[in-house]
Amino acid sequence: MLMLIFVAAGLLEGALLGMTLLKKRWYVTSFFGGAGSALAVWYISWYATGYADADELYQILSVMACGWAVGIIMALLPLLAGWIIHFAPSGKEFAKAFSFLCAALSFGIGVFGSYTGPIYEDVTAITVPVEQLPPAFNGYKIAQLTDTHIGPYYHVADLAQDLERARQEGADMVAITGDLIDDTRFLNETCQVLREKAADFPGGIWYTWGNHEYYRGQDTIREAIVKTPVILLENENRLLAKGGASIYVAGADYPWGDRDKLERIEKTMADKAFSGIPKDKAVLLLAHHPDFIDEGFRRQAFLTLTGHTHGTQFGIMGEPIITPFSYTRGRYTDGKTIGYVSRGNGGWFPFRVGCSRELAIFVLKKV
Repeated sequence: MLMLIFVAAGLLEGALLGMTLLKKRWYVTSFFGGAGSALAVWYISWYATGYADADELYQILSVMACGWAVGIIMALLPLLAGWIIHFAPSGKEFAKAFSFLCAALSFGIGVFGSYTGPIYEDVTAITVPVEQLPPAFNGYKIAQLTDTHIGPYYHVADLAQDLERARQEGADMVAITGDLIDDTRFLNETCQVLREKAADFPGGIWYTWGNHEYYRGQDTIREAIVKTPVILLENENRLLAKGGASIYVAGADYPWGDRDKLERIEKTMADKAFSGIPKDKAVLLLAHHPDFIDEGFRRQAFLTLTGHTHGTQFGIMGEPIITPFSYTRGRYTDGKTIGYVSRGNGGWFPFRVGCSRELAIFVLKKV
């Protein structure tokens, strides 16, 4: 289906570009547009499994293919506008220049974002004021990793690097909020890194499920994770102790269901995750889906950490353009507690512009 959509888009855009620039031979550009799209989607699919043995040339071709796919999406409306403009009596020359520029710019942005997306990662520090925080936790640092999608565009070595960076930032614990791995061929290596790095964090490494764990084999991943020191939370909570004091860490699973049933499913999961926690205790909520920020607000979890959206991987001036999510990127608050949607540390597709990867560090402050 994805192949058919991109081929159709390529054929249409090639035809629009050809009719604007060439008139009589528009079918030539239409053919190349469709063929290029088919080749790009095929190569992206192949690279997703063949990347492990790929050398630099194959990596470059992957960037080009991803750039083409992004360009097809970006150029559709501008090329349609250019084709319409060229019907105006004095608009032909402008339409030609406009259409050519838009096509070239879309492809250029696609290639640029696909090349730089996996490279740059920001460290984002957020102070979290907490009224009910035990004094022993004042200044406590929590590092969030999410949406690593270990596979073609984020490797096991990148996970080790992010965990080392979290250690250097002084993190006391690490929260992994889902979508850890896509290529389970590297599950053992991933668990080895988690096993080796867990000792760097006195509060340990905590983990909740994302949707991709279900796609890649949740039972297989669980079997491997439970053999490491990583603390897996499946709609449950545990105490996190420090200096004779403690806070609760609750973890919610990924909610599956129709949109009209989702709120009820999330409430049921949150009920289980918060079960047995006294009302006056400080609670950190971990979840993959950002909808759980609402549950965190309702239950007054001092901090709810989520991911899933990748921040949409595209934005202008630090803001997403279009999003289907209530909470998309960054910090949200109800006035007392905080919810956070990380831009993610990796991704299953490399393109990013105006939305770099991030390692989020949360510093708890007693108020």
